Amino acid sequence: MSVERVFGVDSRVQVSPKTSPPYKWICFLQVSFGNESFRGTGFAINMPLINRKMIVTSGHLVFNRSYANTMRVTFPGKAPVQVTRDDLWAPPEYVNSHDQNYDYGLILLPGQSDEGFGWSTLIPDDELHHRLVSICGFPGDKEENTMWISGGRIESSDQHLLYYEIDTMAGMSGSPVYTWHKGYWTVVGIHRCCQSGPSNQANRLLSSMIFTMLGKAGGPKKFALESEAFPNVYMRCNASGFTAPSGSGGGEINCQYGPPSEWETFYFCPVEVAPSLVPQSRESYVVALRNVFWNSTWVRVDSQGMDRPAGPGGGQVNCQHASTEAKRWEAFTIKAQERGVSFQSLQWPNIYIRMDGGSVHQFTGSGGGVVNCQYYNSPYDVKSWECFTCHEQN
Repeated sequence: MSVERVFGVDSRVQVSPKTSPPYKWICFLQVSFGNESFRGTGFAINMPLINRKMIVTSGHLVFNRSYANTMRVTFPGKAPVQVTRDDLWAPPEYVNSHDQNYDYGLILLPGQSDEGFGWSTLIPDDELHHRLVSICGFPGDKEENTMWISGGRIESSDQHLLYYEIDTMAGMSGSPVYTWHKGYWTVVGIHRCCQSGPSNQANRLLSSMIFTMLGKAGGPKKFALESEAFPNVYMRCNASGFTAPSGSGGGEINCQYGPPSEWETFYFCPVEVAPSLVPQSRESYVVALRNVFWNSTWVRVDSQGMDRPAGPGGGQVNCQHASTEAKRWEAFTIKAQERGVSFQSLQWPNIYIRMDGGSVHQFTGSGGGVVNCQYYNSPYDVKSWECFTCHEQN
């Protein structure tokens, strides 16, 4: 089912005990397709606002010409869990055409997805190149249900895949590829079998991957963003005519008087999350905002050189087309404030989304007011013009 390899001297080391982080988040998979049975690996990810435990693995472990007949999931120190067909998912690109760029899958277990690895879709190519990573799973050439780890550097990457010469064997497909990032172990890829070429490979974690996985798991959550300074005024998106990615973005983000419609409603798509061992708050994860009506649109911020507070704000808040992955320009840390929350740019750490709805007193077809940026030296200085109440929408 897989072609995986050891490069020279086998550098894999057995993990024992397996019940401490991050190893306790890695699970042993026993998979049956008809009369064939295979071993594999999966791992739990920490996913806020989701009411199912999300296990990530390789697509070929959940779908191989058909979905698996049976699957047993065993976490270290826990009783095995039998999974039904309804709890398995692989993306249509893999199911329909076996596209290796989409060789990832999802296993849904009961309970909230509030214990697992941290992960990121935002580490750029130049930071991934030659980065040290670890791969940990359950190889088929070792005693059953024994965990082994190996490590090395990422040699190269492309839009969908990471390439490395790190020792693995069949059974480790679906293992987390993780690195040290922001003070904790962070998954950046899903190890998969290598069909060709000299390297082992992983499917890279991407914002589009997370967004589609969340759709299967009952998310992502949708919120309308009401200004704290201007009651009943909401952030609005208009991406009419914006049909392709642009370096400078496009479309329009402004204000609309309530009640909010889908133009004023945004998916909160997590793009970077701390592991569950980190004290959890909204600030422990980073989101991209994707409009519900203009579903192919991310909210984008450009500071345009803004380096100090300005009364009328500055910079630019507009859109980026979602046919490109959400990058740091489209990513925000949600900061809890005395009233509501603020949205701090990940690319520009002193920049916050600002809304001026002072002229918006009734609904107008084209919206009104101004949504731009404000600069603060400290998140404790943020004013109500940069604060929002998040109203969950059905």
